[in-house]
Amino acid sequence: MYGVFVRVPAERSQRKAFLQARSYVEDRLRLEDKNEKQERLLMSLLPRNVAMEMKEDFLKPPERIFHKIYIQRHDNVSILFADIVGFTGLASQCTAQELVKLLNELFSKFDVQPRRPAQPACLWTQRGPGQMAGGREFAD
Repeated sequence: MYGVFVRVPAERSQRKAFLQARSYVEDRLRLEDKNEKQERLLMSLLPRNVAMEMKEDFLKPPERIFHKIYIQRHDNVSILFADIVGFTGLASQCTAQELVKLLNELFSKFDVQPRRPAQPACLWTQRGPGQMAGGREFAD
């Protein structure tokens, strides 16, 4: 009788506690894996010093309503984000060297210096107009 009234409920509560602890450990491992993936992504997109500064700032308790804006000024710099239609199919049909050569030729066309004063340009994309700013200034 002792086993039915004491041991069985104790066994159930121990198993329940074990399963909860196991669930917490699994969740913690998933969270750590997700954080590592996010950090690798951040490091692959941004310079290391900027990524580390952002990471440190996000780990601190917020001092204000909005997060810090990470802006650095660089003269004569343009940033181009492009979505190349059919790129996946093209990439599967070319060798890596051919693809790099093709992309180099494509993006080098954006480096050609026009003979007019620098001005912001409107770049039409698949999803509508986008801004391309930071043109070069020329002295004739």
